[in-house]
Amino acid sequence: MSADPSHAEEAPLEELRGTLERIRFERDDGAWCVAELRAQGGAIPFGVDPSVIIVGDLLGSHPGQELRMRGRWKQHPHFGRQFEVVAICDELPITTRGIEIYLASNALGGIGEKLAQRLTDRFGLETLDVIANQPERLREVEGIGPKRAERIAKAWGRQAAVREVMLFLNSLQISTAWAGRIIKAWGEGALSRIQRDPYALARDVHGIGFATADRIARNLGFEGDDPRRVRAGVHYVLREAAGEGHLYLPTSALEERAAQHLSVPLDTIRAAIEHLAQSGQVILEPVTDEEAASGEGHLAAFPRLHHEAELRCAAHLRRLLTAAPEAPLEDPAGEVERAERAMGLHLADAQRRAIQMATEHNLLVITGGPGTGKTTLVRAVVQIAEAQGWRTLLAAPTGRAARRMSEATGQSAETLHRLLKFSFQEGGFQRNAEAPLLAELLVVDEASMIDIHLLSALLAAVPTGCRLLLVGDVDQLPSVGPGDVLAELIRSEVIPVCRLTSVFRQAEASAIVRNAHRINQGMLPESTNVAPTDFYLIPAKDAEDVVRKTLKVVTERVPQAFGFDPTTEVQVIAPMHRGPVGCQRLNEALQSSLNARVSQEIRRGGRVFRPGDRVMQLRNDYDREVFNGDIGYVVGLTTDESDGEALLVDMDGRQITYGVDDLDALTLAYAITAHKSQGSEYPVVVIALATAHYVLLERNLLYTALTRARRLAIIIAMEPALGRAARNFTARRRFTRLAARLQPG
Repeated sequence: MSADPSHAEEAPLEELRGTLERIRFERDDGAWCVAELRAQGGAIPFGVDPSVIIVGDLLGSHPGQELRMRGRWKQHPHFGRQFEVVAICDELPITTRGIEIYLASNALGGIGEKLAQRLTDRFGLETLDVIANQPERLREVEGIGPKRAERIAKAWGRQAAVREVMLFLNSLQISTAWAGRIIKAWGEGALSRIQRDPYALARDVHGIGFATADRIARNLGFEGDDPRRVRAGVHYVLREAAGEGHLYLPTSALEERAAQHLSVPLDTIRAAIEHLAQSGQVILEPVTDEEAASGEGHLAAFPRLHHEAELRCAAHLRRLLTAAPEAPLEDPAGEVERAERAMGLHLADAQRRAIQMATEHNLLVITGGPGTGKTTLVRAVVQIAEAQGWRTLLAAPTGRAARRMSEATGQSAETLHRLLKFSFQEGGFQRNAEAPLLAELLVVDEASMIDIHLLSALLAAVPTGCRLLLVGDVDQLPSVGPGDVLAELIRSEVIPVCRLTSVFRQAEASAIVRNAHRINQGMLPESTNVAPTDFYLIPAKDAEDVVRKTLKVVTERVPQAFGFDPTTEVQVIAPMHRGPVGCQRLNEALQSSLNARVSQEIRRGGRVFRPGDRVMQLRNDYDREVFNGDIGYVVGLTTDESDGEALLVDMDGRQITYGVDDLDALTLAYAITAHKSQGSEYPVVVIALATAHYVLLERNLLYTALTRARRLAIIIAMEPALGRAARNFTARRRFTRLAARLQPG
């Protein structure tokens, strides 16, 4: 509905005044809206109804507010006459009814329609003045006690600060959608901090990158070669590299990337790197000749936190490697035989050797693909530990992986964050070197998901003498966070490793398992598409065909042919979030097909959440104890006046309330990326592949996605996309020095 920018100067700006009645649509970032305005003055064309449509950035205005705008009238070919907002100056409501609408619109949060009416009934036109200047008088209204009065007053102060920042950003021609996040990060002194050092926004405010901070700074008069800008640009490049999994960048690569972003001479960038090194923010470290040959440089530039984490990991690993395990077994081979009898199993030779190694060494890595017996091996180790009376702890990076571990072993398993007792209020993990875990055996599954910082926290809490068993599939995608922990431990050739390669006969009967191993060997998956089978391959001719067939398979064919519930038992996996076959588009289409008839909903920008929706947490929330990648289901909506409109989400049996302002942490999860699927298994997996995913089509991505399926897997793919995904083994090597640090001497 946006106007053609090529005609932006076709008419002079006009003024329009009125009361904002309703927000019809708001883009995810809040920077573009479609709204209804009750026009009360200014240039209203003859014959236009006083209730007009306005489009543009409304600076986060709420219904009930008085708006004075400058802009142009446009005739949209489908939606008729609209006023395109160019500049806006909002004012507080001037009528009792306007104040009531404003308060009930979640402008201050926690005030519903009934409470808004009681407030205006009591204070009339003075309501907003009372909130701003005499908040103690709010207690004169039924239902408002001291705590609620304080919350409303604080919300008013935050809203005023947000408006101040919004207007400031608007004056700099910067999207005002960031104002709320800036205030949340920096508080009411945000404006002065922006003016002093706008580049700090990229470091401190979630979602604001260097480009946005740079635009603000340049509009404030910062020069392109300002040392603060260049240093911030170097930090930005290192953060981007961490997002790609790198702990460091070779200085030559860092200089090249920074030059592309900053357009300043290399000498200026080198001076900034040297300044950051002298201040201790960046650590420069020589690398070996072998690393230099592959890494294009003889110096590695680490952000300080990554460098410290890697050093700690190496120190703790050497500590565990050189210590003797507590409570050694007198007859390891005999204990393995007794475990076999207790479990009623006959273990393969490789499994017996692995179990013996797990009881004899303080540290062991076990890796292998699907069907190679990793779960059976863990069960046997736990059986031996139980027979010996060892204190045993089981953990995994995600809640789903921990539950699978519990089901497989019959023992309680926790997420690593819960095991290590992470507390945001207390400043981090409460289990550490000073308060170690109490165990003789710790088994951690899905170790490929562990990044360098989580490994550092884990190792610090493992007491000397405790056996640590790390289990995972090194051929899966590496961790989302920086580092390549499992691969580096194996690559070091210092850590004892047991690699399971033989697929057991029962697992080999599964086409999912067979094709996972084919993909891992660079071959295309095979399917006869003839039942009975647990794997189907459906060709598609283009991206639209992939989307169309994915919807049909999920909503019709799988439920009808196999009886699976498409909402709770079928997981769609795609390589990327955006694009013509991205998770965003697939989620919208699947929600429309599977959950469109529910009348209740909450809208946040362009996203809609309804009871029955499958949703996923996007970032760690330590207060609520929900973490990035956790999946739950919307079970209802609430309109409690103390919290305002909110979403109730069932996360692993716990009901968690998400207010409107918390919804940025949620997304629909009918379709998720392969990275987000790590550590989980689903009854049915449907994988959508198109050439639009070309950059991300790699073997370990397809392998990871396929191995998430427990009972049925279906790949819907364009032939070139499937071929590239299966054959492309050019996965980018992550810059990390953990293996090198473990070498003797």
